[in-house]
Amino acid sequence: MQHGLRSWLGGLLLASLLACAPAGAGTPSAPAGASAPLAAATVPSPAASVPDAPPAAAPEPRAFQVAVSALSASVTPLWVADEQGIFQRYGLAPELANMSPAATSQALSAGSVPLAISGGSSIVAWLSGATDRVFIAGVNDKALLKVVTNTPDVTRVDDLRGRSVATTTPGSGGSMALFAALRRLGVEPDRDAEITYLRDQPTVLASVLTGAVAAGALPSPFNEQAIASGARQLVDVDDLGIRVALNHVTTSRGELERERDMLRRFVMAYIEGLQYARDHPDAAIAAIMHGTRQDSRPDAEQAYQLYRDAWSPWISEDGIQTVLDNTDLPAARTAHPADIVDLSLVRELEASGWLAAHYHP
Repeated sequence: MQHGLRSWLGGLLLASLLACAPAGAGTPSAPAGASAPLAAATVPSPAASVPDAPPAAAPEPRAFQVAVSALSASVTPLWVADEQGIFQRYGLAPELANMSPAATSQALSAGSVPLAISGGSSIVAWLSGATDRVFIAGVNDKALLKVVTNTPDVTRVDDLRGRSVATTTPGSGGSMALFAALRRLGVEPDRDAEITYLRDQPTVLASVLTGAVAAGALPSPFNEQAIASGARQLVDVDDLGIRVALNHVTTSRGELERERDMLRRFVMAYIEGLQYARDHPDAAIAAIMHGTRQDSRPDAEQAYQLYRDAWSPWISEDGIQTVLDNTDLPAARTAHPADIVDLSLVRELEASGWLAAHYHP
């Protein structure tokens, strides 16, 4: 009898325990006094508990081409941002493609590039009907050019009358700076002196040294190379205090509306590259040597010192006005510099405090 009672009580106890067990029996319950289980959102995933599990793949940086119309130290911040991986940190993989100012403007108009580094040629395109063109950040608007000669009987600017002076694309910032300088010194371009347009700065340099032209307008480091090879300086355009839209971050208003986030990240990376170039001279000098395809470190060092304080994300309307004043296009007479500028991205960065933290004028 007692044996039967014990069996009956044991069965009752077992049934009670099974009835009280949670779904998925076999999982031990928490001991008395234990805290409640963690919420599902805080439970580590299975992969997280495996030490050698591969991390989630980072998204591929966005690749696109940027047309760069200048082969000079003027665009060093962009070369630095590329070489130091700053663009990549912002999820971008731009290909900085050197093109002539004319080809740069055409690429923008055709939509084959989303943005470019350009100046006077974009203003000329804008005046000619490409009214969607817009500058969204500055790079450089100081006319850091020198007019050099290797012609023995040319010793002053006035000796250029009746002779040829070389520059690059018509309407480019460098060409407009040359026009402004000659006019300031009493020589009228295409009337007193013939203006010869050549493809790029290395071609201008070669033409000056061989005597194919009487003089040429060259930025650094090409003017230093000309002088080192026996040429002489006629005019340092910077001494004349001329500002001109040489190189700015350029896009279209449509692109700015469609790709605002991408363009913001590009501007941020460029500005970080600018400050990095100022703070790390060796990296900037190396970038100048790579970018201009020159092997003279002294020339690159001189170019760095010349441009270091000229780089700026802000745009001077005076530089745009210089182009307007020195082009023959009728639309230039009534155009306003502010109409080709939209600095809203830079101003947003300024208002948020980001600009002050990353850029020190």
